Amino acid sequence: MSDMLFPDNQFGHQLRSASDKLMWLGIAMILLGVAAIVFPLVSTLVATGFIGAMLLVAGCLMLAGSFAIQGTGPFFGALLFSPLSIGAGMFLLLKPDIGAAALTLALATSSCPAPCGRER
Repeated sequence: MSDMLFPDNQFGHQLRSASDKLMWLGIAMILLGVAAIVFPLVSTLVATGFIGAMLLVAGCLMLAGSFAIQGTGPFFGALLFSPLSIGAGMFLLLKPDIGAAALTLALATSSCPAPCGRER
């Protein structure tokens, strides 16, 4: 039975040797998920901080990379969008409570299937 689950090839050997690590990784992910459900305020602030850090890093990289873009339109677009990303990232990192509400509102409005009062 184990020969069918783990065939005798390089991938099967690697998977067999890493199966204990994968099991412990799965258990850790389940425990983190349960902790996120039990402590929603902490998980919200962690997610807000993560998104803020990602926006900050992406904005800085975009600002540095904008000078390598050919053409004035894309150059000025990247040059205009990068401070916006940096500002949004700083806002989320410095005011995570208000930032969490802003992220919730942005996600709620982006998932609306149709404008209110209008049928598709």
